[in-house]
Amino acid sequence: MTITRVTQSIIFDTSRSVLQRQARQLLDAQTQVSTQRQINTLSDDPLGAGSVLRLRTQLRQTEQFQRNIGIATSLTEAYDAALEQAVDMISRVRELVVGQSSTATANDLTREATAVEIITLREQLISIANTRIGSQHIFSGHQTDDPAFLSAEATAVPDPGNTGTAVVDDASVSSVIDLTGDAYEIVFTGPSTFDIINVDEGLTISSGNTYVPGQRIVFDGISVTLSGSPDPGDVISVTTTDTGTYSGDDGVTQLEIEQDSFMQTNLRGDVVFQGATLSSGVDIFGLLNDVVEALRDGDETTLVDSLALLDDALAQISSAQAAIGARENQLERATIRLSDLSVNLKTLISSLEDIDATEAITNFTEAETAYQTSLEATSRVMQLSLLDYLR
Repeated sequence: MTITRVTQSIIFDTSRSVLQRQARQLLDAQTQVSTQRQINTLSDDPLGAGSVLRLRTQLRQTEQFQRNIGIATSLTEAYDAALEQAVDMISRVRELVVGQSSTATANDLTREATAVEIITLREQLISIANTRIGSQHIFSGHQTDDPAFLSAEATAVPDPGNTGTAVVDDASVSSVIDLTGDAYEIVFTGPSTFDIINVDEGLTISSGNTYVPGQRIVFDGISVTLSGSPDPGDVISVTTTDTGTYSGDDGVTQLEIEQDSFMQTNLRGDVVFQGATLSSGVDIFGLLNDVVEALRDGDETTLVDSLALLDDALAQISSAQAAIGARENQLERATIRLSDLSVNLKTLISSLEDIDATEAITNFTEAETAYQTSLEATSRVMQLSLLDYLR
């Protein structure tokens, strides 16, 4: 029979090992009670911790998709409101044109008044087409920092053959109502006199005007400011761009609203308001410009023809509204699915991580009691040695 000699160092090492193990068990139990989680480190449950990490990654992706849907929803709401207003504007234009398309119910005064109202509606439609969310113009493609459509602009350029020193300081539109869209020339008849000629009509608008450097020259809704000294025969050419020039691009923006599911979130203004890429698209701003011109010219044929085009314009806007409606339905369905998925993921994470509070407190109490008992036992054992009996 072999007898193992138990030394003080063996007693000490064994006691320390037992106390350390029970202290660790007490600390683990205390951590679970305080965090209400059974997995606080990878070592607690490597397999479970890996599952929790994967689930949390999927939950973060789900929450990002939900944020993307929030952005897309804000855009669809803005588009929906803008398109509804556009329908109201075009419907009003059609109503006005119907009333002025017959000489039996219209005259020069009523047509001019109608032209002015349509110009006002056209400018309001420009504002609608330049709708913004924050600083982003939603109809501009990728060029969201810039308005999608421009109002009329004036340009004045000295003729290359001029011999004087007159230069253009400024050219602008002073009144969109008075614009004709024609080309003009400011022709100097002397160093201090000039005529204004409508080149398209071949008419002299005014003659013998006095030139004062820095003084505004205003005619037909255009304002030009010149400086310098012109020579007789010098010419300043003046033109305007039509209202409704598209300044955006054909960029398409997309957001991922579910795993590998992308949605186009923008509408291009040139498609919606100008019919770009559409087989029978209508340039609505161009159409309104033509209607104004026809009203002022008393062109009954063009006015009658414009009614069908206005119907096509309404159909074009309605098509965009249908596309937005389809997106809203898709977003609504995705929202429901993601909400359900988020709840399921949180439930799974909870089932892996969370503890039973009653069980955790019981385990903590048992660990605490065991640790205290070991401390008491160890303190007694460590006080005993052979020297205590050799007295």
